Parts: sequence; C-alpha cells; structure tokens
Amino acid sequence: KSLVKKYNWTIDAEGSWGGRTNNMDGIDKGMPLIYKAFKTYNVKGLFFISTEILEERPGIIQDILNEGHEIACHGHFHTCFKEPWRQNQNMSISKTILENYSSQSRFELRAPKFSYIFKGQPYSDPENHVSILKHMWLNQKITKDSIFYLHPFDIVGGENAPTLFSKLWYSKPRKAYETFLNLLKRYPGDMRLGKDTA
Repeated sequence: KSLVKKYNWTIDAEGSWGGRTNNMDGIDKGMPLIYKAFKTYNVKGLFFISTEILEERPGIIQDILNEGHEIACHGHFHTCFKEPWRQNQNMSISKTILENYSSQSRFELRAPKFSYIFKGQPYSDPENHVSILKHMWLNQKITKDSIFYLHPFDIVGGENAPTLFSKLWYSKPRKAYETFLNLLKRYPGDMRLGKDTA
C-alpha cells in the first residue's frame, strides 16, 4: 500500500528505554549524534516529541528547529491508551504544548508504539515504517515507501534496563548507530536541510 509522505526519516524523542523510563540519556547523548548524521547527509527529519520530556529538557524543541528540522506530536504521556478519546486527549495536550514552543500551525501525529492510527496521518500507521532496531536485529524489509524511525536511545544504550527484553533489544548501540548511518546514506529521501518542500 502506497501512502503520501514527505519525510523518509522520523525520530521519536522520548525517555530512554523506548519511553519506559524518564531517563534522558537518549536525548542527551543520542540527539547530537542524530543531528550530526542528518547534517552530514543533508537530511531533514521529522521529530515526534513526547512532550513530557520538556519538563527535563525544555530546550529540545528549539534545538531541533535550530538544526533545521520539523517537530511533530507523539503525545504528552508516552502511554498506550486503549480508548480513542484518551489517545485524542493525550495528543491534544501535546499539541497545545508544542504550539507554545513553535510557530507551526499543523503537527503530524504518532501515538506511542503506534498504538493508535489517526485518520489522515501517514506517520501514525505502522505499515511501511522501518525501525532501525528491527532492521538491525530482524532484517526488516525496506520498500520504496518505507519511512524510517528510531529513538535517540537506540544508538547510545545505557545501564539499568527496566526489563530483560530491553536489556537485550538495546544491547548493541554501536551497531544500531552504524545501521542508522548506512540506511541514511542509502535512503536519504527528498527532504533536505534548508528546503521546505520535497
């Protein structure tokens, strides 16, 4: 299934360990690596912000915008709500906060862990999305319609994993970073730094 997309590269900016903790190692150590890689390959990215991280890192949105990228809405709480009204409320809270930090009038939406698909929002549908870690570990298939995503924590790792799965899944940050750079080089997409259109 083909979809209308603008960005090949998306980042889910959230707490470490896939948003399972409020640790900021991914933000503090991973974001500079992502900015540098995007600058090296002249790629403009779409950054989905879980706005609860703004309590700890209020400058992150301005950093993203200063680097030439766009921000998007990843909900306030990095929680998978079952009820559609709760998902919509979570996005509404996040959107209101993002509006206070940016002059953007429209925000793309992506629920945490793709737990809800928003109508008319191609970045909220897990179909056609390629996770850097899933590609690294499981050789997830790439198509012409693929949208890549990663979390800053994927490429830095850390101590004190909240679960055994997390400890294993995030155990090779150097390999994840190399996978990210290789895919970025091969599939940069049409969105370039300093340009507003594809």
